[in-house]
Amino acid sequence: MASICEITRRWQVQIRRAGVRRSRAFSSRAEAEVWAHRRGAVALYSQGPGASRPC
Repeated sequence: MASICEITRRWQVQIRRAGVRRSRAFSSRAEAEVWAHRRGAVALYSQGPGASRPC
């Protein structure tokens, strides 16, 4: 599972699979989505600034 959040003008991706957690930040959402997809994760939800639930 992957989540993509905008944090201080950068897009952070967090991936959790089989108990292993990876994260990385990118300058664009498109780059973040490509990175997540290349690691076999599908972005299930995303949240922008002001969202009620943190990444």
